Amino acid sequence: MQSDSQEHSTPISIRPEMTRFSGRFRVLLPAIAAGWLTGSRVGLAAETSSQEIAGTVRSEDGEPIANAWVTDGENYTFTDDQGNFSFGSGKVLPGSSLTVSGSGYHQERFEAPANGNPVEIVMDDFSVRGIYFNPLISNTPEIIASFIQIAQTTEVNAVVIDIKEKAVYFDTGNTLFHEANMVLPILDLPTLLTQFHESDIYCIARLVVFKDSAIAELHPEYAVRDAYTGGLWRDQNGSAWVNPLHEEMWEANIALAEEAIRLGFDEVQYDYIRFPTDGDMTRADFGKPVGEDDREAAIEGFLQRSRDRIILLGGRQSADIFGYTTVVDNDLGIGQNLDELAPSVDYLSPMIYPSHWPDGSLWGIPGHPNDYPYLTVQISMSSAVAQLQGNTRKFRPWLQDFGLPGMYTYGAPEVAAQIQALRDVGINSWLIWSPANYYHISAFAPDDGGR
Repeated sequence: MQSDSQEHSTPISIRPEMTRFSGRFRVLLPAIAAGWLTGSRVGLAAETSSQEIAGTVRSEDGEPIANAWVTDGENYTFTDDQGNFSFGSGKVLPGSSLTVSGSGYHQERFEAPANGNPVEIVMDDFSVRGIYFNPLISNTPEIIASFIQIAQTTEVNAVVIDIKEKAVYFDTGNTLFHEANMVLPILDLPTLLTQFHESDIYCIARLVVFKDSAIAELHPEYAVRDAYTGGLWRDQNGSAWVNPLHEEMWEANIALAEEAIRLGFDEVQYDYIRFPTDGDMTRADFGKPVGEDDREAAIEGFLQRSRDRIILLGGRQSADIFGYTTVVDNDLGIGQNLDELAPSVDYLSPMIYPSHWPDGSLWGIPGHPNDYPYLTVQISMSSAVAQLQGNTRKFRPWLQDFGLPGMYTYGAPEVAAQIQALRDVGINSWLIWSPANYYHISAFAPDDGGR
């Protein structure tokens, strides 16, 4: 059985940590602080005001971690290229609990010092290796136990759980989705998340954003309209979409994401975070002419607004993006430009399923990409890493453990080949999509005790 998510289950017709708070920080001695700050920030060191909170974030091997975020729940800031961060005088009170998070690292929590000395936070590596949990297929205690068993015996340490696609799958307090009769509360999230967290499983909430027929039907003023009929524009599957230009739709989905983090998810992953495709786009009316800049501004604006709020809750944010974004430098007509999206998320998840690439779409593959799982992943993700100047920690691609009609269904060798291709590119995080909740467990390495 296939998922309703076209992104994951059918080809696209475009051509072209565990959240762990170990508290591993230390206050730098004034002499060390003075050396650390030389040439990077003036006026701190030993004479730093007790009301100014500052420090540096480093990896276990001593390298600075750039673009990590630090928050006290009311304010946040990012580290610079040298791993340095600071909050202005009075912004963060001494003794406040601060959370720091960086792509590819465990989260850490520490207490803002009262003496004004800068702190050094050491973060350990964290590779997210997750499998998809489809609550519409099965949500029984037995299937939940099987996911926990996979995580306890293999390298898998994360699970992606649908919370909104054609319906909202938990008892949300969001009135808009109740008004649209979208609430189908088949998930007891507090209980489910507790079960997974007790087994050290990192929990990701998958939330479909702009492909939303129910809201489009309820609020056609916020929908993509048909320029010929004045009614709702629909894609080739008959689905209506809400208009990414309408910020009312941003707010509704961000509020749902905030609710998910408060319920205990470690991360929110946005899917269908794009303009529509797969229909007669000459009829699609967005209320005004839209070009690449408009599309990119809408998608990036949504993600940045969401991140401003998700960070304050201590949550992470990711986005599912087309596989084609890895090999092009434009927005594909949908607002997804890989390089431009990267600053607005903790992780990018290109859907690089070999079955989804048309024959001849990737140079260097001597046949259909579905027949070459290693090469498809290796070529596409090498290109993606080059776009981000070698930053492998930002990527956590979707890999396939399924088959499409007319193509052979993948087994353990094909799944393992995709994982190996990522390792060879230098990417240690991944997600596996199986809409049937069935996985070829032998493709995963045994649990080595390092989560």
